[in-house]
Amino acid sequence: MQTGEEPPPRSILSEAIEYGPDRFMIREGDLKVVLTPYPNRFNLVPIPAHSLEVFDLAADPLERHDLSAHLTKPVAEMVDVLWRRARGVLSGAARQDDQGPPLPEELLQQLRSLGYLH
Repeated sequence: MQTGEEPPPRSILSEAIEYGPDRFMIREGDLKVVLTPYPNRFNLVPIPAHSLEVFDLAADPLERHDLSAHLTKPVAEMVDVLWRRARGVLSGAARQDDQGPPLPEELLQQLRSLGYLH
């Protein structure tokens, strides 16, 4: 700030775990990735959600065209950051004897395709 130069870009992370399904978001530049580990598990409010959503906000500012079927390496890295964050947040809320419901098959397939699961 003292040099008058713009600081380097940083990732923006957010999470919504109070209402609807637990959701985690990361934004880097124009890319936005939303991870919903348990899209069918609602907290008070039934909000429809997909396991993974990817948007290019420069080309699609209204987030109407999900790009998650065509993941690039930068997006895969963003998913990794979100997945680690989600596991940390959700494991802190879970009881030791309760592993929660199994992950949806759609999310498992996407994680396998990225190499996170075998």
